[in-house]
Amino acid sequence: MADCQITGLTRGTPATFADYQALFQPCERPRKFSADEVAFHVPNGILCCGICAHWFTNGVSKRAVCEIMRLPDEANVPFSGLCRFWNVNGKDYPLLRVL
Repeated sequence: MADCQITGLTRGTPATFADYQALFQPCERPRKFSADEVAFHVPNGILCCGICAHWFTNGVSKRAVCEIMRLPDEANVPFSGLCRFWNVNGKDYPLLRVL
């Protein structure tokens, strides 16, 4: 069977087994805002997180992730969530003026 090489993204060289093992080493995750810090809540009938520039969904696991906030216990971010950093286009932050 032929050797498999994976192009390294950071160095532009083939990845090594040590690079692979490093992927699984515990590391400090970047701190995100807490739900309290961004006044996160789920209002009735409004869909905000689902169209926010900070909200991402993993297509395989269907897990929703916000790039600026982390819910307790790694809970899914609800599609209809709302926080003061809600943003559709990456420029305007309408709720920062309201909350």
